[in-house]
Amino acid sequence: MAISTYKSCYNILTNGFSGWEQNLKNACEFSEELIIVVNNSEDDTDSAIRDALWEYKNWKIVPANFSKLDPLFDGRLKNLGLQNCSHKWKLLLDLDEDVPLWQKPMWENAFMQLQFSGAKVLAVPSVDIYKTLDGYKSISYKTYGSIGQLWRGPAANALKQGYFINTKFSDGTELIDENFQMAPAVLSGPKELADLESGNHIFVAHYGYLNINERIERNNRFWGAHWLAESNGTLPAHQLHTDESTFSHYEYKKHNLRLK
Repeated sequence: MAISTYKSCYNILTNGFSGWEQNLKNACEFSEELIIVVNNSEDDTDSAIRDALWEYKNWKIVPANFSKLDPLFDGRLKNLGLQNCSHKWKLLLDLDEDVPLWQKPMWENAFMQLQFSGAKVLAVPSVDIYKTLDGYKSISYKTYGSIGQLWRGPAANALKQGYFINTKFSDGTELIDENFQMAPAVLSGPKELADLESGNHIFVAHYGYLNINERIERNNRFWGAHWLAESNGTLPAHQLHTDESTFSHYEYKKHNLRLK
């Protein structure tokens, strides 16, 4: 079996994403196929990706032209990527998320177990790397992997009138079935730090909090306003990071995870 990884992006040159080139290269090395959905951009994102990945042959760009004013914008991008995957094992990774390459056999085993579990979705620990590469703030499960025919978007109970989203419990990108119900999921394993440090369980490294200045810039450029537009003005469950003070409630903790 083979893994299709899918990502989405736009304006990566101007949106404060350092390290995106290596992120895409790692995805090419980890998976048999990389799908990159590129929404209409003003900074020549398409050419920049082609230049960065010239030595790899297992990727393709899927162009998109979704309105950034659409409350379902993020879900539409991710769903387009999912529907273009050609392999049975499908893995969503954002542009600030990475899987350590040494974990590949363990991911293959996790997908194999998923096939015989009766579920279609694999929930994997996501580690928020924070401020330094050996620091983190939290670990939580996120639905990264899937098999079978599913879609990315808000579940029926998260949709509000006018196709807005209840962001108190949804980000609009859930794995759903044809009836807009969340697909059944299984956990890949424990999410306690000591278990992940042992090297016996898979995880995804989320680098979105590594450089807080870049995160502030991305939120102020687009995501802060989008989260409000997505919900028709209601604040989401998570913190919107508009300046350094919005990080003050996070605890900086050390880890010994093998990230590479």
